[in-house]
Amino acid sequence: MSGTVKAIVGAGLLVVGVFLVGSGLLVRSILPEYFQATARIAADRSQGQGEVNPETSRAEVERLRSNEVLCRVITNLNLQQKRAERFKEGTPPPIDLLCMQVRSCVRVRRHRDTAALEISVLDVDRREAAQIANEIARVYQEMASLENRAVRLIDQAEPPVRPRQSFPWPCIVAVSLGGLLFVGGLVLLLTVLIGAGRPRPVAAD
Repeated sequence: MSGTVKAIVGAGLLVVGVFLVGSGLLVRSILPEYFQATARIAADRSQGQGEVNPETSRAEVERLRSNEVLCRVITNLNLQQKRAERFKEGTPPPIDLLCMQVRSCVRVRRHRDTAALEISVLDVDRREAAQIANEIARVYQEMASLENRAVRLIDQAEPPVRPRQSFPWPCIVAVSLGGLLFVGGLVLLLTVLIGAGRPRPVAAD
């Protein structure tokens, strides 16, 4: 590869590297931070210790994220009006649409290999994330009591101090790749400059 070609490739890598690093940092500064709050419940008397029925556990997970539970949570917390105020909308969003949005931010899973269930909620508002997680647990407890089932609250959700992911992985990829390209381009340009500064051998007469 000639020196001219190396210089062109090196300059191109530098430009692309700077663009990727700048883009990653810019997107990171624009994206909102999400906070995750988690409440933990146990649907048996052992507070999560003991044998686990996979079918029962799966049914509980699905029900905790069902419209039956989430619509009551939205109504109890007045989330329609709160979301309208957050996004400066004159009309509150329909409850069906808001239910879908809330469900996409709710994750329910078993706590390790126990019968306990973790209810995790992601939201840009740390307090609202905790409120939704706790209200899901409370509504589910009420529904279970009507069915003569015992559901205990093991851990109440608290507003998280730090965001769940301060630097999203697409931004990490962009910044990392951009840094590698920048270094590669810089190395090529330095190679060309060093090669140009060396004295050329004089041909013998």
